[in-house]
Amino acid sequence: MQRARHLNANPLDGNDLDPVITDVVQAHSAFCLDAYYKTAINSPIVETFVLTMLDTGQHLLFAALELPSLSVISTRGTFHILWIGWAYGIYPWLTTLGETTLQYALVNISLRLLIWVVPVVAYLHWIDHVEPVTYLKLKHNWHRGLLIGMAFTGVNALLSLARFGVPHPTLHSVSWNSLFGTSFMVGVIEEIPYRGFMLQKFQERCPFWVANLITSLLFVSIHMPGWIALHLLRVETVTFVFLFSIVMGVVFHYSKSLWSVIVAHSLNDFLSVVIFGL
Repeated sequence: MQRARHLNANPLDGNDLDPVITDVVQAHSAFCLDAYYKTAINSPIVETFVLTMLDTGQHLLFAALELPSLSVISTRGTFHILWIGWAYGIYPWLTTLGETTLQYALVNISLRLLIWVVPVVAYLHWIDHVEPVTYLKLKHNWHRGLLIGMAFTGVNALLSLARFGVPHPTLHSVSWNSLFGTSFMVGVIEEIPYRGFMLQKFQERCPFWVANLITSLLFVSIHMPGWIALHLLRVETVTFVFLFSIVMGVVFHYSKSLWSVIVAHSLNDFLSVVIFGL
């Protein structure tokens, strides 16, 4: 019953929006929901959580669609659809290269840069006609950004020690991809499109906290196809990633430098994956 109600609900009633954008956003939610029902997860709590997240995300996003230009939404909507294709089409092939090999890491990073970062740079350069490095706040205040990112990492490390105890890293958690794809490059790959691009675009037309909430919901939604495909969908994981995204938005907002969240995000994943083996 919940599934039928969700798929038949139309948060766009009364809105005069581009039907292509409508289809893209609704297709993303429908695809995630259908993929979820095909998994072995059979929990009413998880099901309700997934439905609530998708419904809330759709309503907030469509409420904000009139704020930035429709071309921004079209660009990012297409990006989300492409990433669904990655999770279910490209990733299974990529694993055949061997997840611990240098070849896997290089192909993984290259494809993610192509899907996540290149469209942002192209949009800013050819559509907005601005210097991408300056707009993304990579050019100025970089000293402060690096210092704030390192300070955040220090606090993060202390909290992790308090929660998980002294880590015992092993070579099993160290690979080319865990060092570069999952750790050091993840800040660049994920922060440029979300905090650098989307958060700032939403913030041009609405208050920071609203922009940060919408961006964080989108950040969670882009991870959902991968979590579902790999059977890693957990309420605690979704909650952590959402809250982490909110915090990254706050750090970026007050540091005025994307380097702060690039460093903080990359080293957070390095601590999680390589040092603590989470």
